[in-house]
Amino acid sequence: MPSLPLHTAGRIRAVVDAGEVSAGRVDGEIGDVLAGRVPGRRTPEDVTVAKLIGFGPQDLAAAETALALLERGQRRDK
Repeated sequence: MPSLPLHTAGRIRAVVDAGEVSAGRVDGEIGDVLAGRVPGRRTPEDVTVAKLIGFGPQDLAAAETALALLERGQRRDK
């Protein structure tokens, strides 16, 4: 579950309330994924949604992690 209660999670709360995503599908926040507290995508069908609001250090960490994972995946494919 998210580290913030769903009633305070802003836009994700609206998506859950609209029935587009069930609360059980929300595993955590992007910072939790980057810190390894919750798993990220487990299959190609999984979707990660993040709203990056301009908090520089978090945005940089997300970009660095995504790049490292992409590069690691490309090396495996060769």
